[in-house]
Amino acid sequence: MKMDRIFKQLVNSASSSLSSNFSSDLTDLYEHYKLDYKNSLKLDQVFRYLYKIIQDSLSGNCIHISELFILKDHLILAHLVKKEQLQPYLEILEIIIDAVHENNSKLLVNQLISLNAEDKWRVALQAALDLINL
Repeated sequence: MKMDRIFKQLVNSASSSLSSNFSSDLTDLYEHYKLDYKNSLKLDQVFRYLYKIIQDSLSGNCIHISELFILKDHLILAHLVKKEQLQPYLEILEIIIDAVHENNSKLLVNQLISLNAEDKWRVALQAALDLINL
């Protein structure tokens, strides 16, 4: 099966850990993710935590990071030519690509796990969906 189809199936089977009525209050977010805090609460800390989940979940040795950019091109092309749905797939993929880069320049994760490692991909996708919902 093509990588774009597998990716879409994984996205369709994933869900955010944040309910639709979840408060975006920082205290609630820190408690939800079991983050420690001392003096102040920062949304940036929550974002970094979720990015770290994506990095840790997807780090592997099967897919080169460049294949994510090829997947992105395929999603856009399928949307333009075949009128296939582009979102939320593109937004989630862009979050994953961003998560494996630090400041969009230094590559943190060079190789990713195979899309067949569905459990790990779902963990990463859940973190990406949480980022969208924040």
